[in-house]
Amino acid sequence: MGCCCYAAGKKGRAGFNFGSCYSILATTKYPDETYEMVKFFAGKEGASIFAKSGYFTPSLKAVANSDVFLKSVPPDNEKAFLEGMSYGHKFPFTVHYAEMMTQINQELQLVWSWS
Repeated sequence: MGCCCYAAGKKGRAGFNFGSCYSILATTKYPDETYEMVKFFAGKEGASIFAKSGYFTPSLKAVANSDVFLKSVPPDNEKAFLEGMSYGHKFPFTVHYAEMMTQINQELQLVWSWS
């Protein structure tokens, strides 16, 4: 299995970049411990653990460009995800996000099912 970048159209390539984030509840009973956990996840060691899973593109360039990510799991071309960052746009989160995603996914289902 592999992956590739989006094909370029008349105006070039485009796509959406998604992200994950960590936060600490202001009312946590464990602020120091929670801070240390978030600091670990956002650091090189934590980012490497997530990179090995293949579910996340690391936010740290040093990890994203390392074999930890690039040779983690299929697909065989993890560099395509890194290249996509250069032409990706923020996803348009709106009050109608769920409705919008339902429509997008219905249309994409036609593509994925070869209909």
